[in-house]
Formats: sequence, structure tokens, C-alpha cells
Amino acid sequence: MKRYISLLMILTFLLILLASCGTKSPVPDSNALLQSSITESGEVESTDQNTGNSSPMVMIKGELYYDTGRESDFIGRCGVMDGKILTTVDGTEIPKEDDQSNFGSGYGYQFIDKGIDIKIDQKWIRFEKETKESTEFIENSEIDAWGINLSADNITPTGLTLICNQSGGQPTGDLDTGSPYWLETKTDDQWVTVETLNLKYEIAWTTEAWIIHKNGSTEWNVNWEWLYGELPAGSYRIGKGIMDFRATGDYDTNVYYAYFEIED
Repeated sequence: MKRYISLLMILTFLLILLASCGTKSPVPDSNALLQSSITESGEVESTDQNTGNSSPMVMIKGELYYDTGRESDFIGRCGVMDGKILTTVDGTEIPKEDDQSNFGSGYGYQFIDKGIDIKIDQKWIRFEKETKESTEFIENSEIDAWGINLSADNITPTGLTLICNQSGGQPTGDLDTGSPYWLETKTDDQWVTVETLNLKYEIAWTTEAWIIHKNGSTEWNVNWEWLYGELPAGSYRIGKGIMDFRATGDYDTNVYYAYFEIED
């Protein structure tokens, strides 16, 4: 019960903070997360599957290259490597030195066109420079120390499935969240809060703590039709407050985002 009271106090603070921002996007000292979705039912489906870093990257000559997820189709390759990955960092970190990756060392690479091909398990994997998705990942990874990655699936104009993958990081207690969330839309390159419907009653969020499985995946279904109605086409993100809970009165909170698109 004490833990629920603490969670309620934190969630109340977050809602007050959001309300004070008007139409401006909140600027928390926290994390953002990759492309996403949600439902307000409060039901939590969880899986026990292990999850690894979904965005391998490497730094070469001062620039970051990101895994495209596909094999290279380059023909006429010579047998001489242009370089070799010498050091590695944890999968949740961003390489900071030349010839350093976050997925292992010892791999040879060649420069091909504007990207690089890295030989991994006898296959040439194409890595390329910054994309929209990799930019979102790097923003999150630089801030997040809890190994959390939010993403969305089953996206519709009235809801989605929010997926929280946790792997690595350095949380100091139990990770959990509550029912509150908010939506923002991108307008003129700025994130602004989506206006809610004219509700007859004040919003009353439930106060239960939803556990986030470590080294696994947790899902929540979210339906925002009652709060925001049906969203028009555009770029959006959904925000969630997550707590690293050690004991009553002893916790940290971060705000995470999952990005998603609604098309015509």
C-alpha cells in the first residue's frame, strides 16, 4: 500500500507538470524511445523472452554507422580490409572512439559507396550513416541508464500496443510504471501536447504499479479514444513515466517516449 501511495504521488506530480506546460512539450531530464503504440484498459500482457540491443552501431573516422538489418549486395569485392573493429562497449551504450562498436570486436570492414560493409559470421552486413530511426535511438541511449526501450505496434488512429523492452542498463531497484500517459504531435519541428477532448469529469488515473520485466518484454494495450478521440494523420509520440523503485520514499523517475506515425 505504501508503494502504491508513493507511485500515486509521483504520477500526480507528472500530471501537474504536464498541465503547467500548456501547449508546449515537457522537457524532462529523461529519456526518449523508439517508434511506438498503446490502450487504456490497464491490462498488462508480459513475455519472458530475452531482448538484446536492436540497433548495433560502430564509430569509424569520427562518424557513427548503423546496422541496416540487411546483407550487402556489393559485387566485385577485393580481399583487403579497410579496417577492423578493435574495441567494444555494452549494447546499451554508444561507441565514442574510432573502430569501436556496441556489438563486439575483431570484425573487419570495407568502405562501400557511402556506407561500410562489416564481415560478421561470414556475411557482409551493410552499415550506413544517420537515419531518422538511428537519431531517435541515439537520443534515448545517451540519457537512459536503465536499459529501457519503448516501441509501438498495432497502431490505429485510436490506440496501439506499447512495448517496453528492458536489457542491460543499471537500474538500482524494481522498474514499474502506472496507467497515465500523454500524447504529443510534431508541428513545425517541435513537439506539442495533443489537446484532449472536452471531458465531463476530471481525468482519474488508476494507481496500480505495472511491473516491467528485466531482461524481457512487457506490453500494454492503450486506447485513447476516450481522451483524445480519433487522431488525424501525422507524427506522434506517447510519453510514459517510469520509476526505479528501491523503497518507500526512495526512487527515481524518468520519462520515456515511443514514436509512431498515423497515415491517411
